[in-house]
Amino acid sequence: MASATNGYNSVFRQDAVNIMRGKSQAPLEIYTRSNTGSPSPKAWAPSGIAVDSLYVYWGNRERGSSNGAVVKGSRVNVGLLSQDRQIKALSKSVDEVHGMVATGTHVFYLSPDGVHGVLKTAAQLVSSAGAGLVARSPAAMDITWDGDNTLYFTDAASGAVYTLPALNILEHNVSKYVDAPGARALAVVGFGGGSSLLHSSAGSAAVCASLPGAVAAWLAVALTVAAAAGTTA
Repeated sequence: MASATNGYNSVFRQDAVNIMRGKSQAPLEIYTRSNTGSPSPKAWAPSGIAVDSLYVYWGNRERGSSNGAVVKGSRVNVGLLSQDRQIKALSKSVDEVHGMVATGTHVFYLSPDGVHGVLKTAAQLVSSAGAGLVARSPAAMDITWDGDNTLYFTDAASGAVYTLPALNILEHNVSKYVDAPGARALAVVGFGGGSSLLHSSAGSAAVCASLPGAVAAWLAVALTVAAAAGTTA
């Protein structure tokens, strides 16, 4: 999935098999201004995107307080009939969203105020200004999740990567993880071994991408993540 920037105002899908084959052109346009509601389409200026097994989530880089700061839409490639698909705004708490990640239970998103969170299953629209603020960081640029209990986000002003708990949307103090001057993008790459019965250990790497002009500099920082050992029934 990808949200469009630079003048495009839709959410697109590109199948993984096409990307693996080097066929990244002509993605399928899924959500647009014309099919996400009127007079305030929920796909107004998509910026920041996340997916899970059933839904795609996106933010809007403008008009979030009217069109949706966080929007949840059914994926269209999971066998749902058109009448069973849904699209709804989860939050209208901020005007501008510029980064997003989904955990198993929450969507965390970035605004000029910092890091916010909202439950994926929120029954009521979150509309209070600034609601769900979990960390104050006006220069937060990108955010990712380690698949367990921790969020990582970059802060352009301090030139560092910080961590946050990923289990709730209470306001937290952040913990500095590593200096990363100029970092603008962040991802977690998993690696490890094991079997279907027992996972003895695992790890991940926080990767900060700094893009001064056309030159990309990469900083890889190894994280130690202990995997819970267990057996299947």
